[in-house]
Amino acid sequence: MKSAITPPLALLSSVLILTLSHGLMVVLLPVHLSIKGVETDTIGLVLSLYAVGMLLGGVYTNGLLKRAGHIRVFACTAALVAVSILACGLSADPILWGLMRLLNGFAISVSMAVIDHWLSESATKDTRGQLLAANQMVITGGMFVGQFMFNLAPPESNTMFIVGGMLASLALVPMALSRRTGPVVSEEESMGMRDVFQRSPLGMVGCFFAGLLLWSMLGMLPVYGAAKGISGFELTLLSGAAILGSFLMQYPVGFLSDRYDRRTIIAVLVLGSLLACLVAPQALRFHLWTLLALIAVSAGVFGSLYAISISQTFDSLKQSEMGAAMGPLVMVYALGAILGPLASSNLMKFTGPDSLFYLLCALQIVLLGYIVYRIGQRDALPIEQQEAYVVQGALGGAGVELDPRTEFNEIEQPLSASADLAVILALSEPSAAITLAGEIVAANPPELLPLSYALAQIEGVDSKELMHAMSLIAPDRRTEIAEAIAKAWPEGATDIVTWLLDEGASDAHEAIAGMAQAIPDRGSEIIEAAIEQFSDADAEPSVVQDFVENYVETISDHVDSLRPADRDDDNSSEHLAEVYTAVTEAMPEQSVELAQSMTEAVPSAASEVTEALVQAVTGEDDQYDEVASEAITQHMSNLADAVPEQIEDIAASIVETMPEAADDVDEALREWQEGEAEAPDSDGQQHH
Repeated sequence: MKSAITPPLALLSSVLILTLSHGLMVVLLPVHLSIKGVETDTIGLVLSLYAVGMLLGGVYTNGLLKRAGHIRVFACTAALVAVSILACGLSADPILWGLMRLLNGFAISVSMAVIDHWLSESATKDTRGQLLAANQMVITGGMFVGQFMFNLAPPESNTMFIVGGMLASLALVPMALSRRTGPVVSEEESMGMRDVFQRSPLGMVGCFFAGLLLWSMLGMLPVYGAAKGISGFELTLLSGAAILGSFLMQYPVGFLSDRYDRRTIIAVLVLGSLLACLVAPQALRFHLWTLLALIAVSAGVFGSLYAISISQTFDSLKQSEMGAAMGPLVMVYALGAILGPLASSNLMKFTGPDSLFYLLCALQIVLLGYIVYRIGQRDALPIEQQEAYVVQGALGGAGVELDPRTEFNEIEQPLSASADLAVILALSEPSAAITLAGEIVAANPPELLPLSYALAQIEGVDSKELMHAMSLIAPDRRTEIAEAIAKAWPEGATDIVTWLLDEGASDAHEAIAGMAQAIPDRGSEIIEAAIEQFSDADAEPSVVQDFVENYVETISDHVDSLRPADRDDDNSSEHLAEVYTAVTEAMPEQSVELAQSMTEAVPSAASEVTEALVQAVTGEDDQYDEVASEAITQHMSNLADAVPEQIEDIAASIVETMPEAADDVDEALREWQEGEAEAPDSDGQQHH
């Protein structure tokens, strides 16, 4: 993880300082208001306005970044955080505090979004999960430590407001001294709340209750503690237990949720937290540490509920929809965070401080009932198809770009001045531009793929010449270069195939497979071009067979990695059938063996490959002769062993494509069924 964290160290330093300030305010604000004689329900209203600001920040962040850029937006929001804290030291007027909490929530939300965008600039597909984990640990650590700064001065004084404001201002320093300019701001798509709810009702309801429960506890615990006569260091232990529990408990919860039905895990967790909240009002009769343990458990469940609800939602979404769904999920979480302090503070005002825990119990009973209802409405997703659990911090709304479950879109950085010069030169002198590009990449390797992509888009640039020049500079990245050029100019992909095979590159097969995956609309055309090249060169059948088997293995890995919701849009089966047709034209004698190997590698393609087999063995005139009959019978026999669960669908596909084969198919099916009936079962007995 160290190598992933080192580049954005300045960013994480700013996060740490900012969250130290935020953690301090979480305890100081409600306690200070309570000392000043402000009513409990008014304190709840003031605290809930923080979540309103957080919600507004999520709405306007992207527009602000486009208008002013990352560094200026962060500078402004850090200054606003400092102002919102210092202004609270001027007066205990609830109206002023409410406005400042609104401003504080807005500024914190935008600041964290800026950090997430900036961290994504340093992320790769392999390291973004590490960066997300590091960011969440820094946020939680800052909030946890910040709360204990409450003990540095009496809470009724204004000293700690000054300290909080100073910390918020200091958060600017690491960022301002960083050399980073910030990534390009891209358009963010968003799904509607109704759409997300229809896809995963429990996921959205879970996010709402997570905000409702967690922020009821975080907001009102200091008020509860003060009412119970807890003060000083012991008071900070209450909030500290909640913050730490909400983070640390996510690790065992994540372990369980990835191995069992999530809805059952949620129900068990909520039931355990319900019991903890029920006992909590009597815990002080035993010892403060008993109460702290119960608070840590309950807050741990509430914090885990947010993360597990996101995973539950992602289980029902396509990968391309995950980022768009985060907006509505964060919004309902924020709505819960708004209502939580309002409801708990009003109840505490009229029925006493213990009602905080009784309200939490009532809310969890409602949630538990809904979970049981949803379990009865929909079958559980198989465990192996569940989306991975990712830890989410108490502030909510972690960066979508860093979430390893979402699609990875590499941040596009502007070309350097010298690279821009090469692109301009390519408009008039393509060969000279390619030569210049090689020199630029040799001096600055990160320019390799962006410059290759930019040059390949220019009319007149020879893709084979560009491929050759860039491969000389970075031979170990030939596959990436081929993919970049193919994406920029798909029409020239077949020329790259020709160059790779003519060069006899050791990684030619891998590069061709990568190109076919990179531009799936032309995948079949790319593979067919490779097979045609083999045929023109009179390559040995074993060479073609090895190439096809390697590519089929690539497709198999791709299909296996697909999420359940993405399978409907995948066209790998049709693509594989097209490849099969192209190969059998070059190697007709391998048609049956190839169909078997393709179906074994990608069982979901069985019907499409079978149809292609029938067309291959019957020819253009659809003649069903003895050769075709033998081939289809052999195919049925092969697949009965390879994919028995699909044999009846395959039989139907053959008959639909070639009705004349019905008798042969029927006979093959009877033989298979008789074999199944006579096969011994697990206890050695035969079926009759």
